[in-house]
Amino acid sequence: MNQILLEQLIKLIAQQSGLIIRPQSRVDFNKKVQTRIKSLKLSGLHDYYSLLHQAISKRSASRAASTGEDYDYALNLKSETEWKILMSMITNGESFFFRDDGQFKLLQERLLPQLIEQKRKANDLSLKIWSAGCSTGEEPYSIAILLRELISDLDSWQILILGTDINQQSLSQARQGIYKNWSFRRITPDLKTKYFQTLPKSQGWQLKPQIRQRVTFKFYNLTQDDFCGNAIIPFDLDLVLCRNVFIYFEPEAIQQAVNKIYSSLKIDGFFISGHAELQEIDLSKFITLSCAESVYYQRHDNSQGQSINQQSVTLTLPTKSSEFMLNDLSNPIEKIDFGLQPISKNPVLPQVKKITLPQKNDLEGKNIVKTELSTPTESSKITLEAIKTSFSTGQYKESIQLAQELIAQQPQCEQAAYLLAQAYANQGELELATEYCQRALTINEISLPVLYLLAQIAEEQNRIDQAKDLLRKIIYLEPDSIPAYLELGSLYSREGNLTKAKKTYDVAYELLKKLSWDTEIEYQGTVTVSKLMNYIQDL
Repeated sequence: MNQILLEQLIKLIAQQSGLIIRPQSRVDFNKKVQTRIKSLKLSGLHDYYSLLHQAISKRSASRAASTGEDYDYALNLKSETEWKILMSMITNGESFFFRDDGQFKLLQERLLPQLIEQKRKANDLSLKIWSAGCSTGEEPYSIAILLRELISDLDSWQILILGTDINQQSLSQARQGIYKNWSFRRITPDLKTKYFQTLPKSQGWQLKPQIRQRVTFKFYNLTQDDFCGNAIIPFDLDLVLCRNVFIYFEPEAIQQAVNKIYSSLKIDGFFISGHAELQEIDLSKFITLSCAESVYYQRHDNSQGQSINQQSVTLTLPTKSSEFMLNDLSNPIEKIDFGLQPISKNPVLPQVKKITLPQKNDLEGKNIVKTELSTPTESSKITLEAIKTSFSTGQYKESIQLAQELIAQQPQCEQAAYLLAQAYANQGELELATEYCQRALTINEISLPVLYLLAQIAEEQNRIDQAKDLLRKIIYLEPDSIPAYLELGSLYSREGNLTKAKKTYDVAYELLKKLSWDTEIEYQGTVTVSKLMNYIQDL
């Protein structure tokens, strides 16, 4: 494949979608492009690039009409279609209901009740909410469920919940409202039973019509489609969520999308992004608000053409024991317990130089499907215990030999592959450690301990960009991962990017504030919350 053309294609994709094809993803990207070239029966990459470029050519239909040039409408349609197919192939469609407990607590206990109160006082029973980058629909449907629980007279309201994405395949799935157990890992069985119905032949669970009909899904490109206020994205939105989207974007594309979101909001409307996704982005038009659960933003009345100087307000949500009640609320909103199940605050975090074995409670209580390390069958448990014993006493050669024997017996034993990777890492054989980490990920692609070990190996090998990507993936999977934020902040600091380092440390600090001061965190050994908070304050 022509490397220059490939770079041009990657640049074209970034220009048109904002998406970054990272170096470590390019082999997989090449395979996908070759698949499309073969499917379209094109002669090579040059033809494929030309096809994609057709849709963005300056020789648009309107230009052709005004200049008398020929315009191939069929080719342009083919190009537009191919863009949508390509976007479906290279974007991540992973999501789940009520993702990020903290942000949904913020929505449940502050933002939505506040909006509902304001609307009732104004005698305007309407809400307009946009889930940008909605993937397979779990986020906007979660909002619809929240509103159903919070508003007793919901049928009297005019509710717009709009979900948009660049991935047509994800949108098709979202419209069907059919999900597997993977999407339910953060909600209680009662809530699942209340709003979903079981499909026959183990096809999954489908949202009941009362929720499914509340959400509208449309294709929308945050960086290229017409400005907000068009037929797809209306003005005067009350709330916009764009979470875990910008981690794939170039900074220029993020800024462009944030500007669109600002323009789509009504005065005093709210915007929630993913944690630490807006570093180095100009947010001067917004009021920045923060609480223990999240940082979020509110549109400022900028009618005088003045920007605010990054005004920041810190708020406190009520504790679980307190009653959340808005002042002068004529229609009190009952605080609903959605049973959002917390992910453990202390995932196992092995060190490259001195790696400790995961403790039993490190891998328990995680409500992420497949997060726990898979174990061998009953007949091989003694062998696994033998590996742990030899590892814990520093007998790495013996533990390597035992782990290899166990893998021969049980090829799908993720824990054996993980222990083998740790043993090799402790001996300084980082390539072999990486190999067995990758093997473990083929069994469980979202294993947090394995991903963290890979991040530390990458850092040890001075592959800082890869280490940062892995840490961001851990944060994506477990937004409350304090050690991942601390490690990521450390990497930014080493690079001299003090602005990003500070913002990342600030997120870690806010997460620490939610814990008891004497809680122990596994970060470069065992350290208490109070010591970590002092450490961050001293930076």
